[in-house]
Amino acid sequence: MDSSFDYTQWANTPQQSRSMESLNQLLDATERLLNEDDIANINVQKISAEAGLTVGALYRRFSSKEDLLHALHERFAERMEVLLKTLSQTAKDQKFTARQIVRLFSQQAWGFAAEQKAFLKLTNAFSAVDSKFSERSNRLRTISFELLMPIIMSTSAEFTHPEPEKAVRFFLEMSIATTQFRLESGYKNEYMLEEKDFLEQLELSFINYLGVKPES
Repeated sequence: MDSSFDYTQWANTPQQSRSMESLNQLLDATERLLNEDDIANINVQKISAEAGLTVGALYRRFSSKEDLLHALHERFAERMEVLLKTLSQTAKDQKFTARQIVRLFSQQAWGFAAEQKAFLKLTNAFSAVDSKFSERSNRLRTISFELLMPIIMSTSAEFTHPEPEKAVRFFLEMSIATTQFRLESGYKNEYMLEEKDFLEQLELSFINYLGVKPES
């Protein structure tokens, strides 16, 4: 599916298969490093070594480290938008119930987002000094709401909550905030749930909060 984001705009090279392969090698390597270390400790030498490429190859793909970080940030946004569109279309085509929709998004969309420590690190580190990071993050949130609200509200007849639209908006905000908190904490708190349990409880709490009627 198409996306309103395009991470390849930050790269120098034509979109040929070999160029795209090395471009994504560099982005994957940067993401792995960001998941384990602070941005300040990551330089082009470390990124190149992690990707199995030379520093020269990195600069043939990107004009600067900043462009590479923009590409990584935008790649997540692009993948998330495509995933949400795909899930929404699946739920619509297969006429999912409210429970099925909540389960689908909690397991796949929120599960995917919960693994993206690098995206949050980049957002937090650069939003104050480079508006493109904050603008991209805000645009992704808006797109997420625009995609999720209609498909969830299409099953509102199954809700018992007196204000279903307000309830859905609230819970989507809470889901984003909770996922962000877990990423920022690094899952180090001994009282925090494991990923699988967290997603199960997120799904259950959404269903209960909306007052979804039991399936017949």
